[in-house]
Amino acid sequence: MLTHGIFESRFFRCLDVHHPLVRLLAQLAPQYLDLLGQLDEIADLPSGFVPAEDAGAPEDWLWQLYGEILTINRGFQPKFSGIEEDFGREKRQLEDGGKIAVSVIIPCYNQGEFILDAIASVEDCWDDVWELIVVDDGSTERLTRDVLEYLQGHGYLVIAQGNHGLAKARNVGIERARGRYILPLDADNRIKPDYIRKGIEILDKYPQVGVVYGNGDFFGERQGIWEVPDFDLERLLRGNYIDACAVFRKQVWADCGGYDGDMPERLGFEDWDLWLGAAAKGWQFYRIPEVMFGYRVRSGSMVSTCRLPGKRFQLVSYICAKHRDLYMAENRFARTIAHLMAP
Repeated sequence: MLTHGIFESRFFRCLDVHHPLVRLLAQLAPQYLDLLGQLDEIADLPSGFVPAEDAGAPEDWLWQLYGEILTINRGFQPKFSGIEEDFGREKRQLEDGGKIAVSVIIPCYNQGEFILDAIASVEDCWDDVWELIVVDDGSTERLTRDVLEYLQGHGYLVIAQGNHGLAKARNVGIERARGRYILPLDADNRIKPDYIRKGIEILDKYPQVGVVYGNGDFFGERQGIWEVPDFDLERLLRGNYIDACAVFRKQVWADCGGYDGDMPERLGFEDWDLWLGAAAKGWQFYRIPEVMFGYRVRSGSMVSTCRLPGKRFQLVSYICAKHRDLYMAENRFARTIAHLMAP
């Protein structure tokens, strides 16, 4: 039975079909999407209608709608895959009897509005050869805390830590990972359904390959295809062009000493640092010439902060000093530094 609050004006807001709350409702109780569709037709509501006096902050009405979904659906067993914290139970086996192949690591800091979308994209993937580990990096927003609590209560492995930054959050997740391969996924991004399968196939076939990556597509505030070039060390030395959303061997991470949690002011570029470290260790990179992940474009991201001139100089200096052997080899230093420091 629908609750009495369903007809309150604050709930009459249209969401994009790809919104994480819509995807959540579709998984929990798809029959309610049909009911909402019928209600929309009967009410003949204009798209996006929310009276100004009732709109409130986006987080407020999102959480209220989320609460309605859970209230309506109380007692229903969700279709989420779920991750048991009982590591003695090998629920996910490969055909050859091996353990989990890929561990998907999702750090989350106040991204509760998006993380359900990220998780849904993983659960759309081929077969049951992956595990999902969420690392809460000290989230403070109510929406995020409640979403993570809900996930944990439904069998997902959620590791809580203080706000130590993205690099350390990924490291914590990878330390707990059982897969021989790792796929980091930012909480506001998505992966394509066949990314995990293709990553496994390539890494299993080519033992010299340590990192598999592909093209991306932008969504959110900007749309378009992100054509990522083939691997070229000279290009990588001049700047990172391979997103964190790659499938790589856990051994690569170990060889490089993990993600660098001491990056200046936690400004980012930990992906660039890891790829340079992998190249220095002799690992090869393999590019899949297809769109393998979705990158959400939104203002105020860490990447936007890193592009500030003063911050960029600080980061580049740190990277060059740490990987000086790569930069000094074959007279690369002068031309590479000139490129990096160019406005």
